Amino acid sequence: MSAARHVISVGYRLAPEAAFPAGLRDCYGVARWAAENGKSLKWDGATLAIAGDSSGGTFVAAVAAMARDDGFGRITHQVLYYPSLDLDFDQDRYASLRENAEGYGLETAALKPFNTFYIGSGADPADPPVSPIKRADLTGLPPALIITAEYDPLRDEGELYGRIATPVDIDDPSGLVAATATGCGPMCLNPRSPRSLPCVSSRCADLAAQVGGLLAVAGAAASTPGSGPARRRPATIAPGLTLGGRWRRGHFTAAAHR
Repeated sequence: MSAARHVISVGYRLAPEAAFPAGLRDCYGVARWAAENGKSLKWDGATLAIAGDSSGGTFVAAVAAMARDDGFGRITHQVLYYPSLDLDFDQDRYASLRENAEGYGLETAALKPFNTFYIGSGADPADPPVSPIKRADLTGLPPALIITAEYDPLRDEGELYGRIATPVDIDDPSGLVAATATGCGPMCLNPRSPRSLPCVSSRCADLAAQVGGLLAVAGAAASTPGSGPARRRPATIAPGLTLGGRWRRGHFTAAAHR
């Protein structure tokens, strides 16, 4: 790819066919596999970032916590694009769920239906691996790059996670970076917004700069309203980089510096 970085896109098992926590375990297993196979992957093992968008960000935070609990210290960065970190669907939990409830693409009323397959497969929203922000101790995790969208129902939970898990100055490039975008899911390349591609390209450049030249990018759900779980359209998000795949819960990516 044009970023000249190794990127591993994880084809994790999907709910409801594979019940929770199958997909989460797949993502964690791939992160460990990458760390243990640096020679065959032709990288020096120094930098390993995990990245995900939307519900893929859920997996990023959960995998980072699993690694910490297991004493697996090889993950050096976590990158979360407009993450879904609290699967409790009470609209009073965050102001952004009310302020951005309608009119900006993803709507608050759609969050529960979007997660039906996952919750119905045995994932409990009160369980920290399902809702990572509910974890009692969020210290000791890898530095985080968190990109939120100003007009997104999920905005506040992403920013809260950053304040708790990465308590640094917002201008400190070694930690949290909060950025606004045109709306929920700029990685979707909403055709109604001609600014989407420049926005995504800018975010890719920011990401590379923030994690020492490492670029880890995950594609967002590119479905049409009301389509439900479906095979999604490929989305070209930067020169030479095309992401496709099947959508139900988001995308999870592991990347290693060459």
